[in-house]
Amino acid sequence: EKISSTAVVGVLARLLLFLDPTGGYLLVFLPASELFSELPNSRSQETEADNIGMYLAAKACYDPEALGRVFRRMDQAGSDGSDQNLALKPPEFLSTHPSDETRINNMKKWLPRDKKIFHQDEGERCRALRKQIDMGNRIFQAGTANSGSDGLRHPRWI
Repeated sequence: EKISSTAVVGVLARLLLFLDPTGGYLLVFLPASELFSELPNSRSQETEADNIGMYLAAKACYDPEALGRVFRRMDQAGSDGSDQNLALKPPEFLSTHPSDETRINNMKKWLPRDKKIFHQDEGERCRALRKQIDMGNRIFQAGTANSGSDGLRHPRWI
């Protein structure tokens, strides 16, 4: 997609240079092409990444509602001015990312699918996974000796 859109922009840019050798039209065309072709594609890719990330998090037994809470907190911090970096976000149409509000609304749409995955088998799959992780942590901690010569803690078997 990106290659074909870049080719179209290139052809149009050459045509504009042919029509106006001074490059005046080109100075307007190039930023406008970025604004109307690249940014929406980037937002689309970010939305796809959010969707896949939320799905994979649910498959890995992370609460699928957590991502929505993170974006609600970021949106609130930007709205109330408690985080200046979040307060200075550009409008969505000028951004490479969807707005927090758009992301939150998308996540609400995906949540039923991901909650089904998270609570699959009445939560047994995730309970079993957490048990295995806890057991691995206990084994590692039990096998950890005092500090090594590098000041780090190492399992006894290393």
